[in-house]
Amino acid sequence: MKRMGTMTKSFISNYLAEQPIVINSRYTYSLPLYSTGIMILELLENGYIHVNQKDVIEIVKDQDIKDPCFNSLMLFLQNNETRTCKEWIYYFGTEQKIVNEIFMDVLKEMEEEGIVRFQSKKILSFIVNQIKVEYVYGANSFVDHIQKDVLLKKGNEIEKIALLWKYCYAAYMNEQEIFSLQKEQTIYKFVRQIQEGVLEGAQRNVLFV
Repeated sequence: MKRMGTMTKSFISNYLAEQPIVINSRYTYSLPLYSTGIMILELLENGYIHVNQKDVIEIVKDQDIKDPCFNSLMLFLQNNETRTCKEWIYYFGTEQKIVNEIFMDVLKEMEEEGIVRFQSKKILSFIVNQIKVEYVYGANSFVDHIQKDVLLKKGNEIEKIALLWKYCYAAYMNEQEIFSLQKEQTIYKFVRQIQEGVLEGAQRNVLFV
């Protein structure tokens, strides 16, 4: 199975391959939320959490995770009231400091791995530096895969995340699991909840996504 974080970093890489972001810009509102949603999906795939019949996320493995970014997210999930994925994403949209800290930690890991680069630009002498984050082309195989296909590039976020899940996890499952309709339905439902949480949070904050 792919290392935890691969799916999250691949999503961020593909987003940045299409357009760099400026840290703390309102236009980056959706990316940290989608990324956090994918991190939660990775926790689900690795057996740290599960979704009950009411779609509420519950902790399965009450233990530390070696990856500090995932560990921070896991501890936060453990120490707060249970919610559905959609409710968590909406909550993170209202508590942006939490999700932005986790997102920045992921970006710093990606910089260390040579996947992204940070560029600092001072607009005016009395204004703090503007920090732009760019993707380093050729650093992520999923980006190479999706950028070659025009239809995949035009897909919506649900389609891209679902494709990313298959790219990162399906190849490591047995043949019966790959074609399990129930499994695919669970993933699509989870991904839709991520998108709904982002969109509803954006409407509340009157922001672009």
